Amino acid sequence: TTGTLYLVGKNIHSVRLGFFSSFLYGASFLASLNDRRWWTLSVAPLLTALTIFSLNKLSDKKYWYFTLLAICVMAAWQIDPNFGILPIMAIVTFIAFHIPIIKRQYILGVIICLMSLSPLIFFEFRHPGTITTPFIKLLTKSNQRHLDVFPITWQLADFLARIPTTYAYYFAVEPNVAFDGVFNWVKEPQIVATPIPQVIILSLALFSLIWVWKYRKSKSRTKNGIVMIWLCFGVFLASLFISRVMFGLIWRTYYFHVSLPLICLILAFGMETMYQSRKFITYGILGVFLLINIRTLVYSNFRYPLKDKWKLVKELKNKIPDEPFRLKTIAEEDFVHHGFSGLFVLARLSTHKSDEYDALDWWM
Repeated sequence: TTGTLYLVGKNIHSVRLGFFSSFLYGASFLASLNDRRWWTLSVAPLLTALTIFSLNKLSDKKYWYFTLLAICVMAAWQIDPNFGILPIMAIVTFIAFHIPIIKRQYILGVIICLMSLSPLIFFEFRHPGTITTPFIKLLTKSNQRHLDVFPITWQLADFLARIPTTYAYYFAVEPNVAFDGVFNWVKEPQIVATPIPQVIILSLALFSLIWVWKYRKSKSRTKNGIVMIWLCFGVFLASLFISRVMFGLIWRTYYFHVSLPLICLILAFGMETMYQSRKFITYGILGVFLLINIRTLVYSNFRYPLKDKWKLVKELKNKIPDEPFRLKTIAEEDFVHHGFSGLFVLARLSTHKSDEYDALDWWM
């Protein structure tokens, strides 16, 4: 992901923009932590960065990159519903930048899309309604929700107010000797010197927007690239808010993980705009950011590291009879939902039912 962000920044504007954006992502403690939290989160930023890279190439009339876009979009929707934003971003970008929808260079990409969708299509034909009926019911249920203007306005204000803080977690998170709770989304992390990181994030984003407005009549690759990034970022925020309103989604910080490459590029370009006249401030921001994340890395830990949990599972292996059993974790909130189901599977124990992971019997 770090390397892809470098390529995107370099392709849009310069090597320096590539360095700034990749540095922000690569040195982020919380980004690295989330990359190791769950395999779907691990590939989320990579697929987003590759999608932006391919869309930028397509806007430059390099249509063979549709194959890469097809791979990203088709892989995304099969991994996690959170990735549904990628095809939406692609469609909006095609419309906004007048990218042709029919080109012979798209053939391989179209084949990939059809191969990816064919199992669902065949399954629906063989078992009518198995896929479409639940989806239609979900949409019908969301349409039946009573939506009042005032609550929606309040939700929008709350949503917008949370955005700078959510991204500040990625760039200036406090050390924590019990990161288990944060790692498990039970507790919200703390921010260093809040609200200074939020102010810096808003300022850099504003610098980027001011540059776009200043050069709005330009036809340069840089202007088009930054506009594309802002467009995709806006589509992401709008889609997330609409999903929260329609389906009543609870607030989860990890929903924003898929958009991390976008915000890194936006903030990096904000630093790029101030680099010529304020080099000291630019490198000062990067230096402080690096020191904060090194400090967090050095002074953070888990209360229950993986090695201790694996040791416990191996000890229990000799005490559990070789027959199906039920797994139930009785402990404080930080401790539960912490991978014991998977560890028992790796230990080749026949876990029949897990209170820790309800879907265990499905993927077993």
